[in-house]
Amino acid sequence: MLKLASLRIVTILFLVSFRITGDELSSLQEIADRTGVSVGIVSRALTGKNKASWKRVQNRDKMIRKVARELGFRPHAAARAMRQGKFRRIAGVVVQYGTTNECSSPHNGYFDPAINELARRDYSLVWEPLHIDYNTRKFVEPPRLFSELAVDGVLALPVIGQVPHQVDEQLEKLGVPTVWLNRNPEEACWCVNCDEAAHAKMLVRHLVELGHTRIGYLGYENVHYAMRQRYASIVEEVRAAGLDTSHIRQVADHSELIVAMGMMLNASRPVTALICFNGITFNTAMYLASEKGISVPRDLSLCSFMSAWERVGMPYEITGVCLPEPVMSRTAVEVLMDLTEGKIPISATRRFTGAFQRGRTTAPPKESN
Repeated sequence: MLKLASLRIVTILFLVSFRITGDELSSLQEIADRTGVSVGIVSRALTGKNKASWKRVQNRDKMIRKVARELGFRPHAAARAMRQGKFRRIAGVVVQYGTTNECSSPHNGYFDPAINELARRDYSLVWEPLHIDYNTRKFVEPPRLFSELAVDGVLALPVIGQVPHQVDEQLEKLGVPTVWLNRNPEEACWCVNCDEAAHAKMLVRHLVELGHTRIGYLGYENVHYAMRQRYASIVEEVRAAGLDTSHIRQVADHSELIVAMGMMLNASRPVTALICFNGITFNTAMYLASEKGISVPRDLSLCSFMSAWERVGMPYEITGVCLPEPVMSRTAVEVLMDLTEGKIPISATRRFTGAFQRGRTTAPPKESN
């Protein structure tokens, strides 16, 4: 009896030394009393530290977790962070231009898979938008991340690709690893990107194989690697097929895009196929074609670069390249986890290629039917 009492005292002192709160310790003790095991075993079962594969141990831990749920036990996150030296939280940083009252694309294609992968690893994602003034390239307001949040790492995404040096400086002050999704690969940072050159070639080759000789492209002028690679690769591939590249255009903004698209469709010899930069461009092309009585795909073939969530939301099956955002997100989490554990990943930049998907918006040109 004396040995049992001494063991309980030692266990309690051990747990207290690791900063378990009084309320949490009381709850652990109640679970231990109900299951007939020590407080230490309860603590290890609830934190997943029991790695034994024996059926008896697994059944015991399952029973402990069941009792904990019945008692409504919730571990004290702050105390656990102090014990482990980790917060088990990652900051999801979105760099975007505009005021805090404005919003950009939700980018679910990137962050939804990342959230699921982090949850599988017992981590959570904390959103932290960084709003930048487009003209001054300065923060609209001081970022809260660097003064209030406590995280183990940063998963970051630039909305339009341009990241002012102030952002990198602030992230460096935070003192935790940062992995970027879809950022310019030539910048000195850990990043996971798309192989946009491969995507552009897929779309051009598909249209050429269908017999199209007047192929257009509309995208945006920007320093972001995706925009530059798509444009340059489409020009290269169309030229390699011996075709005219005069309908391959980049514009400054959406209003210019509408004008350029109208000119392509109104020309004496209009394009028979159009590659769209994204889902917004694709929808604009569908609308303008409908206004002008142009049938897709009978008169005009349309294809696009698209996020997985964009394709799901479309009322028709689009021909295009589905960007590899889910695998990019999961890989970014893997790289970030390695960095938080002090491991150095093999490469600073990872590139992934998406899948071409044939839909119902492309067909051979009408004159070849």
